[in-house]
Amino acid sequence: MMICRTVLAVLFAVPLLAGAGCKLTQPRCQPDIPCPGIPPETMPRELSKVVLPTYTVEPPDILVIEAIHIVPRSPYLLRTSDVLNVSVIGTLPDAPIAGNFPIQPGGIINLGVAYGAAKVSGLTIEQAQAEITRILSMHVREPVVNVSLTEIAGRQQIAGQHLVGPDGTVTLGSYGSVPVVGLTLAQAKQSIESHLQQFL
Repeated sequence: MMICRTVLAVLFAVPLLAGAGCKLTQPRCQPDIPCPGIPPETMPRELSKVVLPTYTVEPPDILVIEAIHIVPRSPYLLRTSDVLNVSVIGTLPDAPIAGNFPIQPGGIINLGVAYGAAKVSGLTIEQAQAEITRILSMHVREPVVNVSLTEIAGRQQIAGQHLVGPDGTVTLGSYGSVPVVGLTLAQAKQSIESHLQQFL
């Protein structure tokens, strides 16, 4: 997961005092009394630099959040519109099975005219693989089936800019909100990852 902070800069235009009769004078200073408008000796300068403290998140910062690898927590049960990748060794010569198969309404995937359909909705990946093997065994001898989940139906991507709200949280859509105010960027990243582990 990658988190970046977007900094918005606001520039103020200050008009120059220029005109007839205008004169800038240096303020008079009294001994041991700070002069107004003159920076104190402790102010950072080119030859007297200071290290800024670690930045902490606060409203209304904008965090760029990208979940690189989204996998549902197991055991995941297949549902309509999920996409399975099915590859089979030992099929009929004129009816190979290899590629992506969407789960159609009714919870089935169509394996082709030669084999029919297999109902996989509500099953785990392992159970779906066993069911497809059972269906194909009616038509070919000892098929070797490999099934993997290619796409999750309605999967919500977590990517892009996320505004830190007045309550100090960022909203991750259907995954809820995560409090990040007062945290460094590294701490915010860890907090968001810990929150997503409840679902992914």
